[in-house]
Amino acid sequence: MSKDRYEEAEFKYEKNVKNGLKLLQIVTEALDAYGVDYYLDYGTLLGAVREKGFIEWDDDMDITILNHEDRGTLLKVLKMVESLEKCTVKRITFARSIYQRMKKARTDKSIEVYTKSISFASPTSLRVAKVNTYTVDPENAAKKIQNPLVLDIFVKYPKDDKLFYMGRNQVKSFDKSALGEELIEIDFYHLKCKIPKNYDAYLTAIYGDWKEPIDDHDKPNMYEHLLHQ
Repeated sequence: MSKDRYEEAEFKYEKNVKNGLKLLQIVTEALDAYGVDYYLDYGTLLGAVREKGFIEWDDDMDITILNHEDRGTLLKVLKMVESLEKCTVKRITFARSIYQRMKKARTDKSIEVYTKSISFASPTSLRVAKVNTYTVDPENAAKKIQNPLVLDIFVKYPKDDKLFYMGRNQVKSFDKSALGEELIEIDFYHLKCKIPKNYDAYLTAIYGDWKEPIDDHDKPNMYEHLLHQ
């Protein structure tokens, strides 16, 4: 694959893909440095195996750490990333996600609250870490301007024979066997990235029929009813 192909890619939203891949590289290399296994996930995984690149109407990048027990080490990884790149990191727990959903629902009646508690992990357990790049305001060196470039790092939690996570304020799960424990390395633009060896079974567990894209570029999250956030 051509090393400059990433310069031709584009997202539906204005986002510098070149810088996006730079951030992805910094994060994955930091994870590798600390020995934390990860895999591309959700829309980023879909794009990697089906489109051989980013899905152009996707609006972020997604990875998941393979072992939930590595979430403590993930804090060290995030500190390394912050030292290497201009970015802010938000660590969001299940409790915070549920609280924010309930808070929004009080003023917006169109928002439904599905989940008020979880049983597969502590409410204070990490659900996702959001890495958001920023630039400095040229008129105010102390002010950070958040860029529309976000990389989400997710954690899934095992219970019995399933892996659990929360998406769109709903508790979701699938059989552990669909993910498996083996990862493989693939070319993603000019990067080497990890994905589940079982990616077909995994994507089927998450999305159902994932091989045929939903051709609707007017909807930024084409699998919104299934997605993770």
